Amino acid sequence: MTDQFDNSVPNVNWSHDRGNTAILSAEQSQTDENGRTMITMTSRVVVNNVTVSAHYNNPAKKIAANKEVNFIYILDTAKVGSVTL
Repeated sequence: MTDQFDNSVPNVNWSHDRGNTAILSAEQSQTDENGRTMITMTSRVVVNNVTVSAHYNNPAKKIAANKEVNFIYILDTAKVGSVTL
């Protein structure tokens, strides 16, 4: 994340639009010298169309990611139903 002069901003604030169904690894992260940063998002339930957003200093100016995230199955309970050879 960079400002209008292409300087990296020090902290990015993260949010998503699915309440407790998805969990962000952090609500805030530090950027590197290029303005890049990374967090992870997990879910223990199937949930579709999660939009992650980021902002610096003003939640009203948050920017949504260009793609939504889908959690399509629960790995903890996934199993093979049958195998045919």
